[in-house]
Amino acid sequence: SPAFYRPGIPRDLETICMKCLEKESRDRYESAASFAEDLRRYLDDESIVARPPTTAVRTVKWIRRNPWRFVASAALILAVAWGTQRLWRWEFYERPRLEYAAFVDFVNGVLEPAVKLDQKDLTRTPVHLRLTRSGRSGPITLVEVLNSRGYPAVLRPIQTFEVIPIYMEGLMGSQPNAEKTGETTKVEFLFTERKLAEVRARDRNGSVVWRILYDREVAEAPQDEVGARYVNIRGFNAASRSAATHIRVQRDAQGRDVKIAFYNTGEEPTPNGEGVYGYKAERNAAGHITLLTNLDREGKPAANRAGLTALAYNRDGNGRVTRVEVRDGEGRPALFDGVAAATLEHDSAGNVIRETRFGADGKLARTTGGNWALHEIARNERGDVVGRKYFRGEADGATTLVLEWKMAYDEFGHPAELGVSGTENFRRALRRDASGNVIEEKHLDPEGRVIVGEGGYAIRKRIYEFSPQGSRWIETFFDPSGEKMYGSNDSHRVITDFGPTGVLQRMIFEEFVPGKYRYYRDVILAEYDAQGNLRRNVTRHEDEKGELAITAGLRYTVMEENFDENGRVYLQWEIGCTESLGAPIFSYDIEYHRTGAWKRRTRQACDSERKPLPYISTGFGARVEEEFDTIGRLERRNETGFDEKVAGFNVRETKFSNEVLQSVAHKRSDGTAVEAVRVMINAVTLAQRKSAELKAGDQLLTVNGNPVPSAYHFTFNSFPGGWLEVLRDGQRLRIEGFEAGSIGIYLEDRAVVNP
Repeated sequence: SPAFYRPGIPRDLETICMKCLEKESRDRYESAASFAEDLRRYLDDESIVARPPTTAVRTVKWIRRNPWRFVASAALILAVAWGTQRLWRWEFYERPRLEYAAFVDFVNGVLEPAVKLDQKDLTRTPVHLRLTRSGRSGPITLVEVLNSRGYPAVLRPIQTFEVIPIYMEGLMGSQPNAEKTGETTKVEFLFTERKLAEVRARDRNGSVVWRILYDREVAEAPQDEVGARYVNIRGFNAASRSAATHIRVQRDAQGRDVKIAFYNTGEEPTPNGEGVYGYKAERNAAGHITLLTNLDREGKPAANRAGLTALAYNRDGNGRVTRVEVRDGEGRPALFDGVAAATLEHDSAGNVIRETRFGADGKLARTTGGNWALHEIARNERGDVVGRKYFRGEADGATTLVLEWKMAYDEFGHPAELGVSGTENFRRALRRDASGNVIEEKHLDPEGRVIVGEGGYAIRKRIYEFSPQGSRWIETFFDPSGEKMYGSNDSHRVITDFGPTGVLQRMIFEEFVPGKYRYYRDVILAEYDAQGNLRRNVTRHEDEKGELAITAGLRYTVMEENFDENGRVYLQWEIGCTESLGAPIFSYDIEYHRTGAWKRRTRQACDSERKPLPYISTGFGARVEEEFDTIGRLERRNETGFDEKVAGFNVRETKFSNEVLQSVAHKRSDGTAVEAVRVMINAVTLAQRKSAELKAGDQLLTVNGNPVPSAYHFTFNSFPGGWLEVLRDGQRLRIEGFEAGSIGIYLEDRAVVNP
């Protein structure tokens, strides 16, 4: 450029010179005349025709002159731009960020903090939730339930409400813990293309306890509803067709659930664990629930299994509940067990330290028995519950202590000792691992000495084994001195195996009480279909070598149970039966009414190849058909296949009405009726002291002076106590002093040859 050599050269003159110097001829002046014309325009101070190159043109020329420098500069710019964008996305949508909450609530299917906590408050909060969010603005991907020391929280043993809302189990706490899945300590949220696809909950050992899929494998829900289904680890519906597996949710503008409804796989309204078909939730501006109402199958207010219809909640500025009021279906004040409302008082860390229940008059509720009106909670410096006191409300306004709990904790923050006195009384010392699993339990007396407690043992030890193939729990029982003892099932050891999906695969009860059992172990094997539903159970009675205990005198050595899609036994086999039963195998076929009660049950004696036998020679029928009404009451029993040479008849038909015996008829194989039978005592067990005076082979004649026309006339009528008359060796004997109830005799009918 001329300006490089003469900086003061005019801009237009520089432009004319540069046009003359263009490398490409098409970019220079077309002729000397046009060049002269442009010079004249410059000298006459007119606008020239030549124009300086644009930025784009200069850039292109520079690139042509410096190709490698351009490539390097472009790469640097692109790298900086990509890095900036990646850092922005990492910071706002990917970088794991921890948040903490005392309570959570579902927002667009994901648990979000409902009552937030600062990290500095965690050491004073016995239970908190740690939430992992993807970046500053991304979704929550993980929620963990932890104690003040950062280990998985243990809640149910110390009567602390669980903090993860599980709709299928209920929101009001009326479903017993024994019916629930294991405690949820971790919830994962899985997304597909930024859309929630699955919610997966795990227990303290990492096993999946429940899942929610948003794949809509259900009939399409209305536009204002979101549908999902609860499934097992394999992705199949977790419950049977008669139980709730599907859920529909209506949400408000903020994505919070305001109406929940439950259905089965047939899209029919179905109750959840609390016995309700859904919930309706009214919320305040902050999104907190202010009124929770149970719904029936029509979507109308209804009571749950505990009798509660609705609860109203008042909260403080931090969102914590300070008052709960009982409401009816119209939202009006109501009573539940004489209680109209309850207030909750908190300490400075937000932990509940007192709960008071009031009657309709606003005074302390008057309660009876073990019901309480005042609950005081003592806590240590970490907020852990170390004591609970429950007081009954008296008519004069006074209170009476009815139950007291005392608790201590180990280094992991898990309950290490529980003591209860009052309407219940027990004390236990517990050792747990870091995850909260009990590895040793001791029953203690009030002074702390080890004693034999509930379950028939003093000490129970448990070993856990985990692997990719599943887990194993090994329980053993001991007396106060640490010597071998036996649990309530009479075994010293119980081994439980779970598969990789968390379902029960095998249970072993072994080392039974010596002298009481003539075999070593019971082995129960479970089989499941592709959907994860239990289809078959096999129970084996084995000796110490693992072989069938055929010499133990058991009724059978193997039992097979087959289950239908509703989890009910429809076919059962008893295999390896004792010779006294007359057949090696018996089968039981069961049909059900729509009510779930038995409709028909058929027992069939079979040979070793499971083929039906026409008769058995023990004096009992080879085939027994029973029919039941819709509520499971026996109406008819038809028995065939009696050995006529032994019993004197081939068929016995019995009829009932409202569980009352109506008639018993005996027939021979040719169809003729047997007019009368003798009732013979086949075997005797010492159910009562006087039972020892009875003998197998005795003929039962009368009960308290009333003739006994058939074995069933005694078996299906309650024995009021009194005296029996039997025929033994041709002599009548009267045995008195029997108590009411079972006397331990087994009876059979025999046709009278010459009545």
